[in-house]
Amino acid sequence: MIFPEQCKYVGFASEKPCGEKVYFLSRFLIRRAGDGHEILEVTLDPAEKGMMRSIVASKVIAGPGEVCRYPEKVQLNDRAKLARLATGT
Repeated sequence: MIFPEQCKYVGFASEKPCGEKVYFLSRFLIRRAGDGHEILEVTLDPAEKGMMRSIVASKVIAGPGEVCRYPEKVQLNDRAKLARLATGT
């Protein structure tokens, strides 16, 4: 199955265990916002090295009215199942 490349760079920002830094592969973050969740696109500091890097810019690309949350736990490594759950098939 072909899985969109950008989906491999999504993280969940529920807490700040490393302060304002995020994992170096993160390009998109899902976080709680008001009554739902939002998705941010983040730009990391290109001068930093290491696993955790500072965010130099971010923008909301989907707000709470545009993001749906699946209510049950799912296996994130089963990409085919994730695609089925996302499409309701």
